[in-house]
Amino acid sequence: MWKLSFSFVFGILFLCASSLQSADEPKLLPRKITSKKPCKLDTPREGMSAEALMRLWFRIKYTRFASDYSGEGFVYYLSGGKVNRTRKWHRDRMVLEREKDDMDYKDLVVFTYPPEAKGLAVLTWAHLNRDRQHDIWIWLPSLKKVRRVPQSNADDSFMGTDLTVEDVTTRRLGDETYELLGEVVFPGYDSAYLKKKMLAGTPCFKIRAVPKRKDWYYAHRIVYIDKKTGAAVFDEYYDKRGRKTKTIFRIFEVPDCGCIAARMWECRDLRSDHSSVILMGDTFYNSGIKERTFTVKQLERNPW
Repeated sequence: MWKLSFSFVFGILFLCASSLQSADEPKLLPRKITSKKPCKLDTPREGMSAEALMRLWFRIKYTRFASDYSGEGFVYYLSGGKVNRTRKWHRDRMVLEREKDDMDYKDLVVFTYPPEAKGLAVLTWAHLNRDRQHDIWIWLPSLKKVRRVPQSNADDSFMGTDLTVEDVTTRRLGDETYELLGEVVFPGYDSAYLKKKMLAGTPCFKIRAVPKRKDWYYAHRIVYIDKKTGAAVFDEYYDKRGRKTKTIFRIFEVPDCGCIAARMWECRDLRSDHSSVILMGDTFYNSGIKERTFTVKQLERNPW
């Protein structure tokens, strides 16, 4: 049986992808956001603790305000502020939070472009038990095989980007200690992709998060939580010497259905001046995705 690390698997996917030209003028994707029923979204309140505010953010991050999520978009890889590689993706998630079988959520990511990478798919079953590793399978179209892979270290690169697996999928409430530093006005972020300052003047809660793991890849991070929505619009990562090493900027929007939808994530490695941008396109909540979508047998059928 193959023993593949999560980072190695996504390294394969990264190398398989060819270039796809983006628009000449950087911009957010046109999109539609729908939900068949209203979402259950909580918002920040004055007097909330740092942990309570972070709990709101984790519910938004993993779309726990809806029963399911489906979306598509692009990943852009930037060097020197210019896009040099692109990949197109589709993602489905079903939120279960089911204690009887320790099932938190099921998640499926499929690459739909370029042709060399089309059909590559990763299926994840996430568990509520913090001591239990996620179950992960990958479909390799070239071999027409499903391989089970062990969960990687959370500091591995996610899909070849500057984001880590922990940044995107595995960090949980309680993996860090939280301290509320106060209320601030976010000064804005100079986007490497959009070429302009974003969200300047946004009122935020400022939180310091320190990982409980020793000798981790960051010593602490500063999280800016939007006072209106509860979403984390900006993270700053620092090493043991107090040097800022990485930032993550996010844009969200709240459509009429009451859900909160991510529009863009931009992660910048300050040591290499390399950035990775995830752009979200059409997004659907509470659409009635069936749990049978998230099975190994479905991977073997390869409907993509």
